[in-house]
Formats: sequence, structure tokens, C-alpha cells
Amino acid sequence: MVNDFKKSTYTTVYQDVGPIVVALVAGAAAVTVATFNVTPLSRVTISIAVTIAALTGLEIWVRGDRAAEWIPLSLSQIEAYGRSDTGSDVTTIPVGVSGFVKLETLGWSEVQLRAKSAGAAALSITAGGK
Repeated sequence: MVNDFKKSTYTTVYQDVGPIVVALVAGAAAVTVATFNVTPLSRVTISIAVTIAALTGLEIWVRGDRAAEWIPLSLSQIEAYGRSDTGSDVTTIPVGVSGFVKLETLGWSEVQLRAKSAGAAALSITAGGK
């Protein structure tokens, strides 16, 4: 399911999508937890809050158009990322902690998050952009 950003009622430059609530199966491989159509945006910030069990893997994938293949982005290719605790590895997020990724969308039409957990994690994902 692709979440489309739409023009906000109150402003012409900022848009929000979410929250998207996802439950992960314990010990499963990384699964798609959110896909965003970022075509109208120049930058997007995606926030992930983790409950129940720690997130053990987070992957960010992008593609140029709906016919293109998905390409994984490494953390070094992301404009900014972080966590609300003292850790900096956004790919592993403990229970009760939130993380974020911020990226330029130039050249990308869609951004996809894939995540995994050793336990049955629950994620709440929101995204905003301009």
C-alpha cells in the first residue's frame, strides 16, 4: 500500500502521512512496513516509534518511478538519521525509543521502509515533507 502525500489544507508546503501502525512477526525476515509516494516533495522525514520488542533491522529502499527496481540506501546516503536515546544506529531501535530518517527526494518517486524484529515489535510510523 502506497501512502500518497497530498496538499495540506492549511499550508502549501508541508504535508503529513500517518500514523501507520504495523506489527512485526517475531524473528521474520525484513518486511515492508511503509511505502510513501514522495513525488510532490523535495525532502521527507520519517519517524518510527517502537513498542513491545526492539527493532533489529531497518532498511530504506527507493525507486525512481513505479516501473523501476527498488534500490537500498545505506545510512551514508541518507541526509540525517537518529534515535531519541543516546544511540545513533537507527537500524536497531530499542523498545520505547523512536528514530527518524530524513532524506532528499530528488530523483525518487517512492520510499519504502522494511523492518524486522527478534520479538513481535509494534511500529508507529509517521512521515512529513515539504
